[in-house]
Amino acid sequence: MALKAYKRPALATAAEPISKKPAIEDPILVHCHTVCNALAKAVDYPGSVRSMLEAMATSALSSAKEERHPFQAKVADMVGEVLDSIESQAKDVVAELQGKVDGCSDDKVCRQAALSAAEQSIAVLKDATSKQATTLDTESAALEAAQKELAAAAKIQAEGDTQLKEAEEKKSALGAAQESFRLAKEGPANKATMKTLASIGKDFKFDAALMETLPFVLKKEPALRAGFDLVALEQLEAALSAALAELDKVIEEGAPSKADRDAAVAAAQATCYQAAAKHAAAQEAFSTAQKLEQEGKDKLAHAKEAVANFLPDAKALMDDYDNKKALLLQLSQGPIAAFKELQTRTLPSVLAPAATAEAEVEGQAEGEAA
Repeated sequence: MALKAYKRPALATAAEPISKKPAIEDPILVHCHTVCNALAKAVDYPGSVRSMLEAMATSALSSAKEERHPFQAKVADMVGEVLDSIESQAKDVVAELQGKVDGCSDDKVCRQAALSAAEQSIAVLKDATSKQATTLDTESAALEAAQKELAAAAKIQAEGDTQLKEAEEKKSALGAAQESFRLAKEGPANKATMKTLASIGKDFKFDAALMETLPFVLKKEPALRAGFDLVALEQLEAALSAALAELDKVIEEGAPSKADRDAAVAAAQATCYQAAAKHAAAQEAFSTAQKLEQEGKDKLAHAKEAVANFLPDAKALMDDYDNKKALLLQLSQGPIAAFKELQTRTLPSVLAPAATAEAEVEGQAEGEAA
């Protein structure tokens, strides 16, 4: 059989650049790369674990099942566990979203019911706040009246006690004057005694002639005091006793009035304390009612917003569901399918390559015969 003539191909010119054949990617390595990308997104695992599996996954999974070392087989199993975990979480997310999508109608009913309840509640809360405001006004007026009553009772007490206090002070001064007079009767009076008696006589308005005569009498020795002197001393002593008796009468008669005034003040204080306690309780109740009303307003606003946003929320939920479902499908058809194919890949049968080679030889022979 004559050989066919060989024709040398023309050289490519500068105007015709030589085109390169596209690189053929190894499907096994492509699958390994897909699996590694999925491992990198397994955020529930520590970064060190993800990095380790990514580094060893290609070596373990690119080998046929029969050729893997025990360590590579263990790595493949670990990769499978991680992918199963990712798939399980994705399925849980889709299932949860599916439940929410299925419950959209119920969610709409719940939002409407919440709005109705909030509207009814705010009416009750406003009424409660109004009633507490009225109660607070009443207790404020009662407290103001009690405070005025206490102030009036305290004023009367102060005025009445001032008179008694003056009487008691005068009685004390009068007692001191009597003691000075007793000493003066026993001997000549000194300047201090004379001054004390003169002051008492002026305060109690003793007889002016008597008070003018008194210094001359008291300067004398007791033995030198004559009949007129003794009369003057008797008159002074009588005046002191009369003044003291008058003060005792004032104090005695004023005691019941003082007790009444003290009792009135005590009663007014008790009333004021009670009014203050009721006012404080009313103030606290009013503040609580205001707080509850504000919370009710917030709930009402939230309920209105929830009803208004039902359609946008439902659309966002369904979009999220569709996206998560698509991601789950991509995961199943991509990394999961690639891993399963790599994990179960075995060496090709030894007969297959031989048969292929024989067929090629026969085909070449037939071509030469032609």
